[in-house]
Amino acid sequence: MRGHSLLFGLFRRRRRHPASRFQRFRVRRNLVSLRGRAESCVAWQSCGGCRFWADRREGLSGHDTAEALADAGFIVAAINHPGDTANDSSRRNTLSVWASRPADMVRMLDFMLNDWKDREAIDPARIGFFGFSLGGYTGLVLVGGNPDTQRVAERCTEKTGICEELHNGATLPNLPHDARIKAAVLADAAITTAFTQESLTGIQVPLQIWRSELGGYGVDAAGTARVSGILPGKPEIHVVPAGHYAFLAPCSEQLATAVPRICTDDPPNFDRAAFHRDFNVRVVGFFRDHLVNDGGIR
Repeated sequence: MRGHSLLFGLFRRRRRHPASRFQRFRVRRNLVSLRGRAESCVAWQSCGGCRFWADRREGLSGHDTAEALADAGFIVAAINHPGDTANDSSRRNTLSVWASRPADMVRMLDFMLNDWKDREAIDPARIGFFGFSLGGYTGLVLVGGNPDTQRVAERCTEKTGICEELHNGATLPNLPHDARIKAAVLADAAITTAFTQESLTGIQVPLQIWRSELGGYGVDAAGTARVSGILPGKPEIHVVPAGHYAFLAPCSEQLATAVPRICTDDPPNFDRAAFHRDFNVRVVGFFRDHLVNDGGIR
């Protein structure tokens, strides 16, 4: 396979063991055969600078939600993006990340359906996508959205990073859409400035949209509200009375000490654990409704 290697991990239900065993793989090749029948697969992407693996799985930004999906019978594949992870920020705040994230997810799905040793366990007609933050942007692109870089350039006030690239005439290549994705859950999508009602008209799949009332950390609450209101069809929309990091899994004491920024809720009395109990049920229910059509996942 051309391009950088992609490190990704997998959550999958194991008999007699809840919350599945977590596995890591490196994607290097791309074969052409496609056969699969049985389980639904959810491709998972999260925020810029997040990672999907660490001790006790806490590195996956929504590991509790991924585990809930795995316990419900879904195969969940998550990915690290070279240059935009917790351990490698070399490409962060560059336009290239806007292009590489959707392409990376297409490559991961190609691997899962074509080259993974258990590829026959996946029904290719039952592919879903979960995206948080930059992963939400990625999901909008994959299901048919087209970022309007001119609109972003007109509103960019910074003199460095992506704004500098756009002001110097940089553009995006044609970004991939992936018709294999039949339903998507998107939480607090980033880069909402790049989308207009016209640029979202290509979206034709069921969407469950979650947005925080307060936003923060690069996500504009007004922008997520605007995009939620111009999506085609009738997306299922949920508004959470908290900030952006409410969608990350509740933190252990160790993680809260190490990275308090992602573990401190706004407002302080927001109960992240209680929210996630409801959030996980609703996410699983949405994918069951839209990916499972034979009465249950085998």
